[in-house]
Amino acid sequence: MITATESRLACLKQGIESRQAHIGIVGMGYVGLPLALLFSSERFRVTGFDVEPVKVSTLNAGGSYIVRILPSEIKEAQRAASSPRRITLRSPRWTRSSSAFPLRSTNTTSPT
Repeated sequence: MITATESRLACLKQGIESRQAHIGIVGMGYVGLPLALLFSSERFRVTGFDVEPVKVSTLNAGGSYIVRILPSEIKEAQRAASSPRRITLRSPRWTRSSSAFPLRSTNTTSPT
């Protein structure tokens, strides 16, 4: 008998092998951004998240704030958006609480 966990694991394995898995990476810094570009170059769909709106806007504009990553690499990943692989960058609406941790989500929608 196949358990639910085994079934999910088989589904995940199939998604990875067929490059249909969607990769999410939190933090587009010195580790996250190269990792996102690596997965994108391997034909995975990638969504990167960062709390710094400046990083997100720089990347979405095709720029790079990391010296060893050229803007052309960012633009190549963006051009791949129309192919089976793609990279998407998002900035969740998070702010830091009074202490350094935890991050909390803020609601910016206005009541109707």
